[in-house]
Amino acid sequence: MNDHDDVQECDVDPETLFAHHKATAEPLDEMQVRLLVEAGISSRDEWSMRGGGLWWYDPTFPDPDAEDTLPTVDVGNPCPACGGTIVVDGVRRYTGVPIHADGTDTDEGEGGDFEWEGSPHCSNCGQPVDVDW
Repeated sequence: MNDHDDVQECDVDPETLFAHHKATAEPLDEMQVRLLVEAGISSRDEWSMRGGGLWWYDPTFPDPDAEDTLPTVDVGNPCPACGGTIVVDGVRRYTGVPIHADGTDTDEGEGGDFEWEGSPHCSNCGQPVDVDW
């Protein structure tokens, strides 16, 4: 974080600052957010201060306590925050029809469907996501 009172005095490249924030989830201070807004990289309403004067970019790091704020990605698509791989730490269940005795999945055409019990997230930056199966 910087201690500059004037955004114009700041020698940080706004695009580098924004990329670093998205890659690391390191919060920004008020002056850094102003720098990004004045550079046209984001709008002010896309940021939220979650205490202690620390700011996060909501489209990339939604408030974990808010409902329905997780970004949704289609199966196989990368993380919207950093392009990393989405993983699910949990188990996959097949519902509607039984699993074969050897543990292999049954044919989805028989009326069943896959369900996940776990937390989909990016293996690179940790961003939690909803996955559209």
